Amino acid sequence: MKPVVFLTGASGYVGRHVVSLLTSSGWAVRALTRRRDPAPAGKDLSWVTGDLADVDCFVRALEGCAAVVHCARANHDNATEWSTLDVEGTLALRAAAGQMGVQRFIHVSTISVYELPTDGLVDETGPYTTRDDAYSQSKVAIERALLAQTDGPELGILQPGCVYGSSGGWWTGTVLELMRRGMLLVPDHGRGIANLIHVQDLADAVRAALTVGRIDGRFIITDGRPITWAAFYDALEAEVGRPATVRRSTEECLTMAARLRDRGVLARLRRELGRRWTGSPPVFPAEDSALIQASSRAVFSPARAAAVLQFRPTRRLAQDRSTGSR
Repeated sequence: MKPVVFLTGASGYVGRHVVSLLTSSGWAVRALTRRRDPAPAGKDLSWVTGDLADVDCFVRALEGCAAVVHCARANHDNATEWSTLDVEGTLALRAAAGQMGVQRFIHVSTISVYELPTDGLVDETGPYTTRDDAYSQSKVAIERALLAQTDGPELGILQPGCVYGSSGGWWTGTVLELMRRGMLLVPDHGRGIANLIHVQDLADAVRAALTVGRIDGRFIITDGRPITWAAFYDALEAEVGRPATVRRSTEECLTMAARLRDRGVLARLRRELGRRWTGSPPVFPAEDSALIQASSRAVFSPARAAAVLQFRPTRRLAQDRSTGSR
């Protein structure tokens, strides 16, 4: 009889790849979804309609499951509400998993929980970030809450870097579409380190976390290679078919971003006239925090994942050009 995993976020970018890998690797997946029209169920995939805010909708579906993989996240306009929903939903899911005898709980987080230095090596001993963006703080709050618990299923927290591959997600979905429509600011001339992980490698890390003898604590999941943002955007520009980035010093990018965020009538008129005169595509603004982060040359180390999970990423940006789907 196949082991069963309960998966949240199965219709998302990462979740879809996790479903595909697990169902082809001898697992049966029960997937929680809010969507009314998820992908068709199959022999090893069944759907559970519901929401993390309503424990009753999924608790019975946890019966007989060997593990939970939690990829879903809440979304809310209010940052405080967002974090509260994320934390409460995650804790409710883990409590229900423990109640139903589930042995292992895998939470997919992000390297954005860490304070990002200007250079050097970052591992799981690094401090949590003090940045105030809603996404990072929500993920930090979840991790703190999970790690504070002293009972329940074995806990593993996977912290992926920038997830790319097969034209989807943020980095090879949204970003690529923005580049097709205009230009992106790239600070420090693209010399910052991207800290990438291919989505299929991330799915493989999830599988490793499910099958290793014992799991505990946090695991950075990156390819460990010092690939620059310049190399990453070179690959995306090859896909777009034209230059689609403005690569300047960090200071110049911050100044340009401030101008681009100016929504005053005169500022917008100047930008529109400038584009018409030069025939150039629009340049999209970026938050200062994102530009400063992209200037960092720090490398996130996957050494603990290699040692404990026996995880070895196999996909390289260079071989896959832009999407890395092969």
